[in-house]
Amino acid sequence: MWDSSKAVWELYDLTKDFSQMHDLAKEQPTKVEELKKLFL
Repeated sequence: MWDSSKAVWELYDLTKDFSQMHDLAKEQPTKVEELKKLFL
């Protein structure tokens, strides 16, 4: 079963990086947490 607390979350700006080469999660941890809450 998938465990969100152990999952690796990634963040991409698809308007500038459509190939998903640059993960922004480490640069924007607050945004990742905000989106995790919305998702869960």
